[in-house]
Amino acid sequence: MKREERANGIHTGTAGTGCADGDLNMSAAGAHNSDGYAPETNAVTKEDVPPFSAQSVRALLPDDDTIYSLAELFKMFGDPTRAKILGCLQVRGLCVGEIAEVLGMSVSAVSHQLRILRGAKLVKAKKEGKEVRYSLDDDHVNMIMECGLTHVNEDK
Repeated sequence: MKREERANGIHTGTAGTGCADGDLNMSAAGAHNSDGYAPETNAVTKEDVPPFSAQSVRALLPDDDTIYSLAELFKMFGDPTRAKILGCLQVRGLCVGEIAEVLGMSVSAVSHQLRILRGAKLVKAKKEGKEVRYSLDDDHVNMIMECGLTHVNEDK
């Protein structure tokens, strides 16, 4: 979502999901030309923004359980070790020992963090013979990592 859209309270994503079907560059007004892209002249004007109403904003907020779940999800990314493990798994599926080797950590410490990440449904495990290969649970996890990295590297 563009900075001016956030400031004006305009949200173009799907209600409750925060996703716009992968299109993070939709125009605020939602208008698109025949190619499916928003014309550059279709800027948001003051007239397009409805007047402020606490009730209208409140009606668009997710329920408390959803907000709590979202906060718990973001806690998983708040630990640097878990973020590093997720970064490794963005590159490719790896076994515990391989992750431990890459990060210079003990197998026990990596296993502990993987257990937490599996519990949060960020990582999945697949048994391959005697070993278990870990990977990101789905594309959403990769998208969260990519968006987070883009955000922290914006001003670099």
